[in-house]
Amino acid sequence: MVEEFSHLDPELLEEFGELEDKATIPPWQVDKMIERVKKNRAELGKLREIKDKRIDEIEHSYNLKKEKLEKANEYLITTLGEFAKSQDDLKETKTQKKYTALSGDIIIKKSKRNFLKPEKKHTDTIESIYPDLVVENTTKKIKWAELKKLLVEQDGKIYDKESHADLTGLVGIEEKPEEFDVK
Repeated sequence: MVEEFSHLDPELLEEFGELEDKATIPPWQVDKMIERVKKNRAELGKLREIKDKRIDEIEHSYNLKKEKLEKANEYLITTLGEFAKSQDDLKETKTQKKYTALSGDIIIKKSKRNFLKPEKKHTDTIESIYPDLVVENTTKKIKWAELKKLLVEQDGKIYDKESHADLTGLVGIEEKPEEFDVK
């Protein structure tokens, strides 16, 4: 039985002995063991409190440094983006511009307008126009991915590409600003 606890602190074994027959432990020693359990629990509580306090301090320190570094990166990336926009030798695609430097690339993601999914209150109206794009489970749901492909913006209004139906008011538009990134 002692082998199970061979990893115990030698001080503990010295204090209480090997206790071969646990059924015959004298009452004074039982009381001493109960006191030791309470003392150990109190010490564990103190250690847990210290650990939690240190973790809080480390997290606070980390968050301060993280915020400082993120602000520095935001400033640097914005500055690099403005620099890149002023250069004549940018490589340009449909969605982005790129300035290549020795240490990496400065990416300017072009601003873009995204259609906003119609609100649930417009489901019946969308269904009357596109019955095959609204599915009914327990509630009606617009097949947004398919509907979005049919939309086009012209003169600030939203139209169906094929039927030219005016969907302004049913579908919104969100302007996504250009973004700067470094890779």
